[in-house]
Formats: sequence, structure tokens, C-alpha cells
Amino acid sequence: MPWETHDKITPPRGYVKWYEWAYKPEGIKQVGCIYTAQGFEFDYVGVIVGNDIKYDKVTEKLIGNPEGTKDPILKRSKARFDEYVKNIYRVLMSRGMKGCYVYFVDKEVEKYFRDRLKF
Repeated sequence: MPWETHDKITPPRGYVKWYEWAYKPEGIKQVGCIYTAQGFEFDYVGVIVGNDIKYDKVTEKLIGNPEGTKDPILKRSKARFDEYVKNIYRVLMSRGMKGCYVYFVDKEVEKYFRDRLKF
């Protein structure tokens, strides 16, 4: 599944421009990001939790991992990276009005979340 396209790239046939994925039906074929998902609410969302957040076994807390992100804007603020990356995932996981599907790249982070969910 391709990430959202950008202005410098002509989207392939059947794909929408980067700023349209969230509100056009064809956008279901693309992966968005925090910058284009903010302000939208969907019936369901899928969130990929990447390597930009890790589980620290010593403190038993989630910590930001600046080396795990490709986002140039997020990399700018090393001092507040933890706060920003956690807020990004909070926003993304709260976009689904009926449900949220989550895939965790790091299985220790997945375990951290699963241990805190009430079924």
C-alpha cells in the first residue's frame, strides 16, 4: 500500500493527491500521516506504530526513539521528541469513531499496549 503522494509526484491512475486521501473514496488505497489525518474522523482507522517509540524495560514506560523516525519535522525537536511522538499516536488512534486497528512494528511495544487493554 503506497503512502500518500506528494505535489512533486503525479499519483498513479486510481490514486488521489496527498491532500485528498482522507476524504475521497479512492484514498482507502493509501496510507496517510498525522499531518493529513488531523481534523478528520473516520468510521475505522488503521495505525502503524513504527520504530519511533520503544518500550524501556528499566522504567517500564514507552520512550521516543528519534533514530526510528523518517519524519524531518519530528526530528527537529530532540528535547520534546517523547512528548510529540506519543501525542501523534494518541491523535491517530483517536480518529476512528467505530474502531481502530493497530499494527506494532516493535513487539515489545505491542505487549505493553496489550497488557493495559481491558477486554
